[in-house]
Amino acid sequence: MPRPKSVSVFLCILLLACGEASTGEPGKETGPCVDAQCLGDALVCLSDLCVDPLATPTGSEGGSQSGADSNADSGTIANSREVDILFVIDNTGTMGEEQGRLAARIPDFIGALDEAEADYRIGVTTTDMGNPWCGSTSPEAGKLQLSSCRSRLGEFVFNGNPPADATAAACTDVCETDSLSIADTTTELDATPRARPWIESGTAGTNVVGLDVDEALQCALPQGLAGCGFESPLEAMHRALVRAADPDDPQAGFLRSTAMLAVIIVTDEVDCSAADDSIFLPPDEGGNQAFWSDPDSGAPTSAVCWNAGVACEGSGTPYDNCAPSNRDVTGAYDVPDDEAVLHPVSRYLDRLASIEQERQAIMPAQEVLVALIDGVPTGRDLVYSNSLDPVFQGNFGVGPGCYLDDGISSTFALPPVRERVVAETFRVGDTPELHSICVDDFSDALDTIALTITGQLGASG
Repeated sequence: MPRPKSVSVFLCILLLACGEASTGEPGKETGPCVDAQCLGDALVCLSDLCVDPLATPTGSEGGSQSGADSNADSGTIANSREVDILFVIDNTGTMGEEQGRLAARIPDFIGALDEAEADYRIGVTTTDMGNPWCGSTSPEAGKLQLSSCRSRLGEFVFNGNPPADATAAACTDVCETDSLSIADTTTELDATPRARPWIESGTAGTNVVGLDVDEALQCALPQGLAGCGFESPLEAMHRALVRAADPDDPQAGFLRSTAMLAVIIVTDEVDCSAADDSIFLPPDEGGNQAFWSDPDSGAPTSAVCWNAGVACEGSGTPYDNCAPSNRDVTGAYDVPDDEAVLHPVSRYLDRLASIEQERQAIMPAQEVLVALIDGVPTGRDLVYSNSLDPVFQGNFGVGPGCYLDDGISSTFALPPVRERVVAETFRVGDTPELHSICVDDFSDALDTIALTITGQLGASG
């Protein structure tokens, strides 16, 4: 698939000879390995072998060395069976039932990974990056969250407008344990065993103690309704990936050098990853209200997020097309990245491309996947249109992308633009993973995403 980057250069890799485990110098063990054994010389563990992704070795006859996962004809290395999965969960007041639906169907998702003999890590963060108007929230800013929802039931009651209590729908109906116990493990960046803020499972077992992995995830995925209403899934994703590479961060090592990366974003609003908080402020606090629906209002609405990062063509009933646009504090379109009030989409494409290129230096067939469960309609193309309701239009800047009316209540979700481009760019195969959040069962979305992930495991270029 096309990517917004130069073609990766394939670098040959060194596979140290396999045999009985050695107790020699750390990083130079020659037997079956774990991540911690491969630290000494910046090696990584791939298929029970310590791998140097930067070496260009030759065998005794001058040819390239190969290991268990190499392709004898091409000299390339097949993808590992490792996948690192990051869930970015919208934790705002309208997301209770959606979180419950996600948790309810996660056992089938895990079952597909297990059946494919995947070696997986799963981390969870939220869309809350903070905002001048969200002083009462505790922004995770990409920090991985790992606890049972039953230990934080207060987060599932929303006192806003309209109020909501999702305690049962999002948590207690799908989670049966009050706490999670996580065993100590090592990572590529840390040879000291310690509890990590993610769930993992593979040939070496799982770090979940006393529960099945799917049971633990049913408790860990629901993130409550207490998050900031200016959702920032792209920046939360970016910060989570940056944290994973920081040796001093508790989630360091979440990403493995030889693992596929899959990001799954679940949200019902548009991305509001702000680079300049002044767009939310009135003039007397340093803002200019260029993106406010009503400058006479005492506070901005979520329409700021749409207005500050999207450009559309056409009448609006519907639009011919909507796409990301860098806008500056005056409202000008298509300004340079460093003048944009929302972080430019290129920031996220570049981060993901860098991760993909690093893995392709070892495994040329490896790809990064971004999947959305978002405001996408079911059974038809995504359409952008202004709302016929002026209050709705003022609140969100655009009409709904999808509706769900289950006979008891009705919900809506906004159509993705910025995050859609990221998912379309980082797809695996011809079809991007764009799934509707306006459904009463997430089985189809999770089944499709799982099939895409497992189809990459062990693939050769």
